[in-house]
Amino acid sequence: MMNYSEIDRDISKLGMTKDELNEIDSLNNIFNILNIDFNKKITICEGQFDSMFLTNCIASTGVGKIKETISMLSEDAKVRILFDNDRAGKKESLNLLGLGHEVFMWSKLIKDLKKDFPNHLIDIKKITDVNMLYVFLSKANLRFKIKEFNKMLDQYFTNSMFDILYL
Repeated sequence: MMNYSEIDRDISKLGMTKDELNEIDSLNNIFNILNIDFNKKITICEGQFDSMFLTNCIASTGVGKIKETISMLSEDAKVRILFDNDRAGKKESLNLLGLGHEVFMWSKLIKDLKKDFPNHLIDIKKITDVNMLYVFLSKANLRFKIKEFNKMLDQYFTNSMFDILYL
């Protein structure tokens, strides 16, 4: 992925200030930004591939860029976060939960999957992101359409600090 400033380094030709070009560059790094409805709840995930499984979703391309991504959205935007099921994702989800954001509860989902699919425990432990979850469910013969998959995921978001153990 290239930034606009890498394509044409002479910003005077573009008729923009350096700050304007930097803002455009930042927006360019948000995957799927042109395909979302800003009037609906926006899900932010880490990976570009993961965002293709999620309705009205953008990818921040990493947990380190989340605050910048959220700040670019309007103050009225309803945002929820679905990071990867790894240490960095859980740590940043915890930080964002503390700030009042709605985050995904991977531990609760994994617990439910272990209960529902006791013969697949090894495969369940390998689920670290959205696309791996989708693959797991497909292999378990739950052929979800994207709309159904998203509806299932909806029940695993929280903005309550009481759910901290479920992250």
